[in-house]
Amino acid sequence: MKYIHSLLIACAGILLTACSDDDNMNTGNALVSMKHASPTTIEVKENKMFKVPLVVEGEQNGPIKVTVEVTSNSEEYAEDKDFIVTSKTVTIPASKQEVGIEIKLVDDRVINDNERILTVNIAKVNGAQIDQAKSSVKVIVLDNDNTPYDRMTGTWNISVIDGFSGSMLA
Repeated sequence: MKYIHSLLIACAGILLTACSDDDNMNTGNALVSMKHASPTTIEVKENKMFKVPLVVEGEQNGPIKVTVEVTSNSEEYAEDKDFIVTSKTVTIPASKQEVGIEIKLVDDRVINDNERILTVNIAKVNGAQIDQAKSSVKVIVLDNDNTPYDRMTGTWNISVIDGFSGSMLA
């Protein structure tokens, strides 16, 4: 019984070591930065899904893992309520030089000023270095509720009812 127990522990250790993501990370001399770091701002209207591109420059021979941090300039404009970050950690494969952090802005259906600002910072990188000069970008959230055309964007469901029979036509 002791032998089986020791064998199971040894196999688990081998599996955990073999499955480590850190073993095959990039060892080349690469820098990760925000593509939009100059200019340092992006303007996006509410109710839009957009990507903040991350780029790799330099020698890349394996994947690079990048973690970002998204903050708001106001406690009233909060993550998971007013904006949703699909994933704060992305892996850039060796075959790519650019990936994006996806952010969805939620429409609050209220006329706001354009003082809502998100800051996206590269917080941590595994397999490369952070280009500190291009490590963050500001996203200015533009209101879409003060223009009638902007308020009408989105998915609409239309039903048509026959006025004589009362049955639904479409």
